[in-house]
Amino acid sequence: MNMDMDPDVSLPQLKQHGPRH
Repeated sequence: MNMDMDPDVSLPQLKQHGPRH
């Protein structure tokens, strides 16, 4: 899991917390 990438693509769940955590 690369946090550097868009979570929306890697981890859609993170989108709830923020587009870029």
